[in-house]
Amino acid sequence: DYPEQNCSKDWNKTVHGLKEKILRTKENVARALVWAQLGDCYVLTDEYKKSLYYYDLALSSELKDAKVTSRIYYNMGQIYERAGQLGIAISYYETSFELGDPTYLSPLKLALINHNLGEFALSNKWIGRLSKGYSQSELVRFIEGVNYFHMFRPNMIKGKVLGNLDEKSNSRALLNLALRMRNNVVVDDVKRDLSKLDLNFDLHLNFRNYLLNN
Repeated sequence: DYPEQNCSKDWNKTVHGLKEKILRTKENVARALVWAQLGDCYVLTDEYKKSLYYYDLALSSELKDAKVTSRIYYNMGQIYERAGQLGIAISYYETSFELGDPTYLSPLKLALINHNLGEFALSNKWIGRLSKGYSQSELVRFIEGVNYFHMFRPNMIKGKVLGNLDEKSNSRALLNLALRMRNNVVVDDVKRDLSKLDLNFDLHLNFRNYLLNN
């Protein structure tokens, strides 16, 4: 089993205990689980070289637990994403997904990265694989709608996305205003309505800025 190690409560004590456990553990799979837990702990302190070192040890062992290896690949993807190495990050997220990522965070990451890269069709492909994990997520539906907007597919926004968003949500308001702008409604009126929206999330703010400046 792969117990959660809450390093945030007493990081030094937890890490010291795990390293002592390594010295007492002879069986390869058990050692791999401890290495994976050490990798998790070093992620919390942003010591990514140490995290990768322990993750590599875990993956190079006889570890065959798909849930654990999926988690390791996901965490490695995050490390490389934070370092700006998106190609490597994408590869690790894809591997995490292929191993059956039970959290569905890997396809969410892949949808977001491809959205930010302007790969809108690929982003929506990953959103399609999120249906089990985040079927009711406003964030996921909004990203899907913005992708369709950039792909010039307004009918998909109307028929697939808007109906799954709360009528009073900022996500729905933004997408409706985007459609009005695309339909050549008086641009100044649309921009005035956009400016009135009280937005907090970066995805909302970024899309509004895009609409206001294009």
